Amino acid sequence: MGPKKRGGKKDAKEKAPDEHLTDGYEAGWDMRESTSRLRAYAAASPPVSNLNVYESECERLDKKPNSAILELLKESEPGVYDLKELNFNGNLLGTLTPILDLIHLNKGITKLLLKDNGIQNNAVPLLAQVLVDHPSIEVIDLTGNKHVGYVAGKALLMLLERNENLHSVRIGKTGMPPQTKEKIETLALMNFNRYMVSRKDYLSIRCDFRMADMNKNGTVALSELVGHEKHKLETKLQQKAKKTGDAEKDKAAAKQREATVKAAEKKIKEAAEKMFTKLDRDGDQKLSFPEFMRFYYPKIPEATLALFIQKYEKEEKEGKAAPKLSEDACIELFDKYDVDGDGGLTKSELQQGLLAHQSEIDDMFREYDLDGGDQLALGEFIMLMTKRGHV
Repeated sequence: MGPKKRGGKKDAKEKAPDEHLTDGYEAGWDMRESTSRLRAYAAASPPVSNLNVYESECERLDKKPNSAILELLKESEPGVYDLKELNFNGNLLGTLTPILDLIHLNKGITKLLLKDNGIQNNAVPLLAQVLVDHPSIEVIDLTGNKHVGYVAGKALLMLLERNENLHSVRIGKTGMPPQTKEKIETLALMNFNRYMVSRKDYLSIRCDFRMADMNKNGTVALSELVGHEKHKLETKLQQKAKKTGDAEKDKAAAKQREATVKAAEKKIKEAAEKMFTKLDRDGDQKLSFPEFMRFYYPKIPEATLALFIQKYEKEEKEGKAAPKLSEDACIELFDKYDVDGDGGLTKSELQQGLLAHQSEIDDMFREYDLDGGDQLALGEFIMLMTKRGHV
């Protein structure tokens, strides 16, 4: 990806096995150049088709066109870029670079099926860069690509964090570590349930939890839950009650409400005990907020609910998230920060541009410098700047 990065090799002791790409990104594709080609396609006269774009990329990269892709694109119309699904399962593509412009150009693609294609670890980060701001992508299937490993998984995690439309990433029979696979599956499930656990719903449940936490110690005991549910019933009955203006009738109605609450006490306690039995996993006779949330979302795994809590707490702490930067805005910023114009950002250039502490810059490089080249190239910079709330 992009111009070759400068800088000496890092001490091997600094790198954990497979922490970076050993041979750099898959050669032949660069985000800036792809953006320029897309602009040229849009302005071309006569207009070009998806087939023209693919054939042009194969010629540029000196790659033999894949017969299955040619068949898929043979009826594409000039100037129409409306592909919805790219099904390349079992076509042994080996490389992704010839189709990246195609994916970049067709903003309506929802499914990208790449099962059993011999895809390499160093190609997936480029795919993630193309899809980070893609408005429609929902499903990616990389099943059976055994060379797809840790760095590819890291790139997919970044993609899932930034593009909430993506809710299914199939990575069975790949070389990805089990822990990375688990994180990807959890994040994908979070994206899938993003409408079910809205910020509004989260705040409503948290408010209910805090009201139940009468002694304000951050947990809800059984007695507190029973008292809270009784109070909710009383409030509900009072809201429904209508004063008649007749003191005797109003007094009788109040007594009736008290009797209704008292009659419901046993059922309230039984329901609370059942709730505790089901939700109090650690058996401390108290419900934490994550345990409390599981009552409302019993079908969503705990790890996924924990991510929702983390997300909304972070948003509340940091304030309203700033809008994500567009690809063009990221390119403009990159060029501004790239003082020496060599096509890569050093730690010093990034620090001067973002006005961040050195420790923050070090953390950014650890996360985003996937090929370990001691510079951030444009695609890596876009992944950094499109992080939710990061401007």
